[in-house]
Amino acid sequence: MKQAQSVSDFEQTIQSGSPVLVDFCQPWCPCCKAFFPTLEAYAQKPGSVEVMQVNGEEFPQIFEAAGIESCPTVMVFVNGQPVSKEEGGMTIAELEQFLSEAVSR
Repeated sequence: MKQAQSVSDFEQTIQSGSPVLVDFCQPWCPCCKAFFPTLEAYAQKPGSVEVMQVNGEEFPQIFEAAGIESCPTVMVFVNGQPVSKEEGGMTIAELEQFLSEAVSR
């Protein structure tokens, strides 16, 4: 799982052409902390899409541009465009279903 290092790093990653799952989180958020192991486990599975975390304290401008209102929020980007968004944590099975539906659009 990749951590956003800059706004340009985020933009380059979501423009990659492949689907990218972005986790918008806050370091102080208990729900984000609880969801992290699920994301990490998913990211380590063979065949998973790229996963990137964006810290809202470091990059509030990315949160604002993406319209993030609560944490955690996950979004799938394809060719730089958001194709799906879900607020709150989920299980690995729910995450895989969310991704499957997002990339089949």
